[in-house]
Amino acid sequence: MNSIQNIDRLFKKVKKFQNTDPEVALMLARKTAEAIAKHIIQASSFSPGGLMLDKLIEKMSSDNMVAKKILNPLRTIQAYGNYGAHDQQNDYGEIDKEYASPCIMAIETVYKWFDEKYGVPKNILNMSVNEIELSVKAANALNNANILTVGAVWAKSKADLMKIFNNATAFAEIESALSKLGVKLE
Repeated sequence: MNSIQNIDRLFKKVKKFQNTDPEVALMLARKTAEAIAKHIIQASSFSPGGLMLDKLIEKMSSDNMVAKKILNPLRTIQAYGNYGAHDQQNDYGEIDKEYASPCIMAIETVYKWFDEKYGVPKNILNMSVNEIELSVKAANALNNANILTVGAVWAKSKADLMKIFNNATAFAEIESALSKLGVKLE
């Protein structure tokens, strides 16, 4: 699973828990925001290492990696996520969906922006591998491995694809074909 797929997975979990367990949704929203921030920072050729969300936000802000209209929702997510993740000692009130709603709206804003800027269009992910320009050998290798769509290729790691192709030239061919579609293998 690559980082964009992980971000998609985390966001779906936020949506799943927003009504049934808002406290969990807060923690997942923070985790999703952190994964988004790390992806953005890595895309700028900087290693985020073990930076926590507050430092990731600082880095994105100081290096102008994201618009200010995205930084504010990220800070909202950080604050609510921290509240949901840590023991509040004497504040025994239940975290309900009304309390969590600003955080949920913030992660929806950030995720939508991220998906538009960094995501891969679903129509491309659903394309058959037979629709892209590949040699017969490369197409057969994918079909024999039951990898039938661009999304299925994208879901594989580079190491897994190298095993399927067993050939650096064939791997470079698929990587180039996907790159032309705007799909980057991680």
